[in-house]
Amino acid sequence: MKLAYIGIDLFYTALDALDRLDCEIAEIFTCETDNETEFNVRVIDFAKRHGIPYTLNRITREDIERLAAKGCTAAVCAGYYYKIPVSEEFPIVNIHPSLLPRGRGSWPMPYTILRREKESGVTVHKIAEGFDTGDILLQERFFLSKDENLETFMEKACALVPQMMKKLTDNFGELWETALPQGEGEYLELPTEKD
Repeated sequence: MKLAYIGIDLFYTALDALDRLDCEIAEIFTCETDNETEFNVRVIDFAKRHGIPYTLNRITREDIERLAAKGCTAAVCAGYYYKIPVSEEFPIVNIHPSLLPRGRGSWPMPYTILRREKESGVTVHKIAEGFDTGDILLQERFFLSKDENLETFMEKACALVPQMMKKLTDNFGELWETALPQGEGEYLELPTEKD
């Protein structure tokens, strides 16, 4: 598959897995991060090492049209700060660190831990007009321990992603066509420093 990648280091394992699966990464869209709590260093380093064009500018509808015109099949998003334009002609999926529709929002992980939930997971869903509301292509679960923290949570989540990327790229068309609507869900605000 020829893909564009949209994201930061949160789910770097997705970009690495797509590369190992011999997907052609045509372009990378990332964004400025504080490089203290969230990072873009690995994604930018990947782009430089592989000679892939990258930008810190927001992805636009014109970018999506250009990607489609140059033969990209789809785009994979994994941790991106900005709204991505939805296109009926160009499929874009997002990797999200919760079992949607529960835990919509940019950082559901701390709330999942603080609420002492017993399980969470990773969802691959279509980009839609509402944040984290698109139809679900794939979902994998993991159990949370009593002493779960953000680092151990993300280790578990990131460990699921390579196999999910294999399933996605092996069966993209079928998964896209048979994706399941989410229905009602919850949206979590960005956690505070105290959280």
